[in-house]
Amino acid sequence: LGSAESGSSCVPCPPGHYIVSGSSACKQCPPNTFISPDQPVGKQACIPCGPNTNSNELRSACYSDCKLEVVHEGQSLEYDFSPLSNTTSLQSGPRFTSRGLKYFNLFSISLCGNEGRKLASCVDNITESRREVAAHVCQSAVIPSDVRGLKTVVSSQPFSIADRLIGITTDTVLDYITSPEDLFPDKTPRPDVIFYFRSLEVTQACKTGRATTIRVRCDPESVQHQLSLPSKCHEGTCDGCSFHFLWRSRQACPLCSKNDYKEIVSACIQGIQRTTYVWQEPRQCAGGVSLPEQKVSACVTMDFWLKFGVSTGTLTALLLVAISCYFWKKTRKLEYKYSKLVSNSSIKDCELPAADSCAIMEGEDAEDDLLFLTKKSIFGKMKSFTNKRTSDGFDSVPLKSSSGLNDMEMDS
Repeated sequence: LGSAESGSSCVPCPPGHYIVSGSSACKQCPPNTFISPDQPVGKQACIPCGPNTNSNELRSACYSDCKLEVVHEGQSLEYDFSPLSNTTSLQSGPRFTSRGLKYFNLFSISLCGNEGRKLASCVDNITESRREVAAHVCQSAVIPSDVRGLKTVVSSQPFSIADRLIGITTDTVLDYITSPEDLFPDKTPRPDVIFYFRSLEVTQACKTGRATTIRVRCDPESVQHQLSLPSKCHEGTCDGCSFHFLWRSRQACPLCSKNDYKEIVSACIQGIQRTTYVWQEPRQCAGGVSLPEQKVSACVTMDFWLKFGVSTGTLTALLLVAISCYFWKKTRKLEYKYSKLVSNSSIKDCELPAADSCAIMEGEDAEDDLLFLTKKSIFGKMKSFTNKRTSDGFDSVPLKSSSGLNDMEMDS
């Protein structure tokens, strides 16, 4: 990769730069892109990094710092795969040569990590050259040390199956690479996070290079990391070009959030109420937030509210009774005044009525002649009874004429 200036020889462009079309200038690729080794000319030489990945400082590759966020069924899930960043090995089932020599296929995996971390490596320790292959995922043939009395493990034929990280997502297809769900059934409520890798090494069988997918599955009951191969493809591949792995781990669960625990509120006992927080079962998270401490708060028991309600109801009932008696008494007074007004209106103005007889004839009722006595209360009647007795021992009774104009008091 270089540029040419007039009168000078070709000068290579710095790493992560491309040649501007139609000129000899070099320009750096934008952030989160990497330079294509096959097409160094033009802005299209800068290839965007895949989902949840970032470009390194040299713009030569994309990497993952093991921390990412995905959206699943409208819920945002945060992951931290840092506990899975160390290089891990997986050994396939035993195989045998034509002479009966047992060997295994050993896979070395470096899932993620910060920029500049050391990748997984596979070596050839048979030949003097001791060739070593560094990649995200590599494979080599290993002969155990117990075979034919060997002192050390023999490793040979190393090759890369994952040179470049394409992206990290929960989708089953990315950049024409497919991760079939039927290869690893028994899914959990949490989605599988899939790492997509590609190897640019072209072979006669793999004309577009090899591809590798690693499904990272949340397993809260898993004590240790469990790497496995598809049951249908015991060597990790069914066609020799696409490799698939499953990584089950508790650290593969999303970080715990407030949505992963619930609160339990106790009954109010002696004015104290406790709020306890527990994880949702089954627990499908790890790390993240911790459970809040138990809360103790003051409360009011049902006995208090019952007593308060009874007291309030009693007072309300008494108030209603008092109001009813008040209006009943007031209504009686209005009825009396109204009847008195009607009686008085029937007498002509300035007409004197005939004198009423003071005597009560035989067969007559005194109440007939006392229809229009002024209505008095009980206390008023008692006062009249005590005050209107004559000196000779007789009671005085007030009489009112039919006209309502003159009052007479007769002694009996």
